[in-house]
Amino acid sequence: MQFSENRGLIAAALAKASAEIVPVAKDRSNPFYKSKYTTLDAITDAVRPVLAKHGVSILQGATKPETNEVGQILSVIIETYLLHESGEWVSASVVMPVGTTPIEKGSDVRAVTAQTVGSAISYGRRYCLSALLAITSDEDDDGNAASGKGAQTQAQEAPRPSGRDRLWPAWSGFVWSGKKFREIPTSVLAEQMKRAETRGTKAAAAIPPDERAARLAQNLVEAIVFELEARREANDAPPEPEAKAEAPVEAKKPEPVAVGAPEERHPALDDSEDDGLPF
Repeated sequence: MQFSENRGLIAAALAKASAEIVPVAKDRSNPFYKSKYTTLDAITDAVRPVLAKHGVSILQGATKPETNEVGQILSVIIETYLLHESGEWVSASVVMPVGTTPIEKGSDVRAVTAQTVGSAISYGRRYCLSALLAITSDEDDDGNAASGKGAQTQAQEAPRPSGRDRLWPAWSGFVWSGKKFREIPTSVLAEQMKRAETRGTKAAAAIPPDERAARLAQNLVEAIVFELEARREANDAPPEPEAKAEAPVEAKKPEPVAVGAPEERHPALDDSEDDGLPF
């Protein structure tokens, strides 16, 4: 942790702000580790108004990436500054390793992508800011504690929404547009996840990288993984689309087929651009 040469004014401002900052509710679930955590958005939304009231702003950035011999990013340093209107400041930094992801599903070849770098930066910003302001997280009890109901046993409380009722983006040409994730057959979700992973990898590898498409692909993959994990636990997958029964026809000489003609597939799995992916 570092300070400006003078620190009297920012110290007083932070002391007042700290007295007003309350524990931030854990607003997101991690389906892999069966745990809850506080997002960066929730933390900044909670502290910015309080800090601004006392003349303090937040400045964060990533700097000094460490690379290997072939130029692949291994880690980044996340710096967080609290700047007082007087010009005084206090800062802290954290080194965040950057993970890798398979270049395609099932591949043993892994690479650093825009998603893995972005994830490391977001993670570092969240923890660095929390440490600098000594922020603690609290379970979100939907206001029960404030209303005097917090003493009741949590076992009697209704389960929180799992996120499975989110709607697939309403993009044209996709048969499942506007449907809830829980209603989409597993085979369709698996196919869409493969496509999203492929498009995300291509977007990240493009020159220049298409960060928006890569981010959308990562978000969609995470949403699908969440749904598939929930199905495995609850064993409540919706039925797969039924194949249409064809009426028997008399045998006849097959007509010539153009070379490269596409095979018929379920409309949710066709390879057109309007396949429900938001990029």
